[in-house]
Amino acid sequence: MLATLGLFSACGPKLAGPGGSGLASTSFGEIGRSRNVGPILKFTLENGLQVVLEENRSAPVVAVQTWVKVGAADEPDRLAGVSHFLEHMLFKGTKRRGVGQIAREIEQAGGEINAWTSFDETVYHVVLASEFLDVGLDVLSDAVTNSSLDAKEFSRERGVILEEVKQGLDDPDRGAAQKMFAGVFRGHTYARPVIGSIETVSSMTRDEVNAFYQSRYVASNMTLVVVGDFDTEKAKAKIQKFFGSLRTGGKAASPPRPAMPKAAPLQVDVLTRDVKESQILAAFRIPAVRDEDIPALDLLSVVLGQGESCRLNLEVVRNRQLAKSAFSYVFGARDGGVLVAGAVTGGVRVDEVTQAVLDEVAKLSRLPVGRAELEKAKTILESDRVYDRETVQGYARKMGYYATMKHGTCLGFVPWALRTCGRLRTSTCAPST
Repeated sequence: MLATLGLFSACGPKLAGPGGSGLASTSFGEIGRSRNVGPILKFTLENGLQVVLEENRSAPVVAVQTWVKVGAADEPDRLAGVSHFLEHMLFKGTKRRGVGQIAREIEQAGGEINAWTSFDETVYHVVLASEFLDVGLDVLSDAVTNSSLDAKEFSRERGVILEEVKQGLDDPDRGAAQKMFAGVFRGHTYARPVIGSIETVSSMTRDEVNAFYQSRYVASNMTLVVVGDFDTEKAKAKIQKFFGSLRTGGKAASPPRPAMPKAAPLQVDVLTRDVKESQILAAFRIPAVRDEDIPALDLLSVVLGQGESCRLNLEVVRNRQLAKSAFSYVFGARDGGVLVAGAVTGGVRVDEVTQAVLDEVAKLSRLPVGRAELEKAKTILESDRVYDRETVQGYARKMGYYATMKHGTCLGFVPWALRTCGRLRTSTCAPST
């Protein structure tokens, strides 16, 4: 049966109101701060490592995150998936620590260690009791620059990753998402799976992975974020001790990515699978994540497809009973993103569901967003931001994201974060014409 129908547009949905915008940003806002939270401190070590610190005495816990400004979009075609391969390998042992020792040290300190890979960055992170900050800093600094890439572990992890790739190929939802990305970002490295392919993962050699690691994992390509219960001056000295000797590698900027191609006005891609449900994804290209319209697009996505009272759920699921579920979300990235509106149906009403989803998107260009709708969307997004601050690791992730999204510098990330929150909080309904 039909599993997925993807509709990809070259431009985002035009919004209602003067100048084509149904949401207008009118002023800036501020990020709320607890009395237990100190000022955000930014500085750069002599080797080029950027550091962001924030004291948070709410609990005796500290989060340490190393954001490597190299992701799946920075890889050559023949090494597609190498960043994810490195994510698997870097905790498997270093020149000072044998296989398994990294995990044991963190567990003995009562902490957790993990990593993730995206298109724009690879992140290695630890959360542990604040009295063991030295352990977290030592382990992460060792892993990100001194990994041994043990040959036996390399072979073992290749098998693990290949199994992940195969599972993804068998998963209809992941297949649908990848089909959408391949279509909407055709000609750009965002079109490739972050995890790589069977061909690239099978063929890349340990020497090739190590060469990529040695050239890209250098101090000037990293941002260290530390949030939690610590003394700032003591933490600065510890960071210098453990990260001050990271290799510099000269100018280690990744080769330029291909320019984001101009999309066709409309394209339709179809993926067929022997499943009982059909998924429709309508993807609209939107600007890069630093664009001033992103907060308004986040709000539109909530109005359109997030929560029980969103437009897609009320109209497509409840009122017309065409789909089992409906949704909308924004994928934001450094080079450009997409606003996605979609639905899941039983498989026999694909055309009708597709038209219903597109109708709801089109209404955004004709009718202004109601004040109650807008306030509810603001509350949802503001609540998400508050929840991010509930844990030191959640807030460290937010800070790391803001600090690295402007590639190569963390300067100015706080004003950008403030401006983003301000535009979100003060967006208004533009009058209809």
